[in-house]
Amino acid sequence: EKGELDLQSMIVKENLMRSTSPSGDSDCIGSSVDEDNSYLLAKSYKIIEKLYLEKFDLQRSWIEQAREVMAGNTKKHHYNSIHECTKKQSGEVWQNLFANIVPWNNRILGFCSEIPGFTQLNKDDQGYFLKTGYYDLWMLAVLCAFLDDETYFFFEDGMFYSRWWMLHFLPLKFVLLMTKFWTEMSLLNLKPVEIGLLMAIRLVNPDREEVKQVDLVQVLQDHYTNVLMHSLQQNHGTSSTQLWVKIMRILPTLDDISRAQDEIIGNFQVDMGENYANLANIR
Repeated sequence: EKGELDLQSMIVKENLMRSTSPSGDSDCIGSSVDEDNSYLLAKSYKIIEKLYLEKFDLQRSWIEQAREVMAGNTKKHHYNSIHECTKKQSGEVWQNLFANIVPWNNRILGFCSEIPGFTQLNKDDQGYFLKTGYYDLWMLAVLCAFLDDETYFFFEDGMFYSRWWMLHFLPLKFVLLMTKFWTEMSLLNLKPVEIGLLMAIRLVNPDREEVKQVDLVQVLQDHYTNVLMHSLQQNHGTSSTQLWVKIMRILPTLDDISRAQDEIIGNFQVDMGENYANLANIR
């Protein structure tokens, strides 16, 4: 499937669309372009949908676990019932968080590597986007774990990384910024594939400072933007335009979160030493 949809086909499609006369002199070419464009949009949609569900399938179990906890059918892990903690408990949760972030990191990297067209960029741009865009992707990927103003990032032992624990480790302002983003995005009721498309769009950002293949990156971002707009029209009907406007209003919050995260990483590396430095270097 990946061979059928690559960066080269996207470039050819873009060039054909630019060369087609709007006056109708090239009806045959225009019809062919429309067919190719529809094929690419549909193909990309299916690939991203499948890819997102494969890489982040554990989220469905998170949602089920969260609903059981919310309904009182499942007893909370004792670390999710405390209102103060010892240094030992704090250390245990920190180590648990670190252990769970590493495999999550692999899921995000795997998702990026299979986005059609991404690995055809040069290695420098790929590495740069993975480093600068990682936290954007994480914020979007775990969106479904935010329910009723609480975060349900479950660990294997049944504990979840709640807002209380976030506030234990992170500054209040930063936690509020993250929950603001999750709250606003959750209200949009986007499909899983649309979250995946937003991840692709945020990953390949031609406006980042050190991008080398700007034109190719722009083609990629434009393509996935078109796929997302097509998806919104298909899945949300007459509200698609308003939904698009809301998405564009909310997404810049990710830039604020990323800048705040960089500052926190710097402070934590000084305060907490090598262990946090290793965690920070996952980005």
